[in-house]
Amino acid sequence: MSFQLWDFETGNALGEYEREADALAVVRENIRSHGPSVVQGVALLDCDARGKSRVVAQGEKLLQIVLQRTSPGV
Repeated sequence: MSFQLWDFETGNALGEYEREADALAVVRENIRSHGPSVVQGVALLDCDARGKSRVVAQGEKLLQIVLQRTSPGV
């Protein structure tokens, strides 16, 4: 299994990670650098060994997941 970040507005892959926590850390750093609106066009997907993927969260839901799993101050 792997986790991928996608810009769903452009259809571009932003990165692939072995762990969900690693992908969320990248999103967290982007929020710190560019503000919460940076996730509006981003989706987190999980991909199985057969190449099937599903959307875990995108946009506002992704932001909420990052905020829930992060200490204050993002």
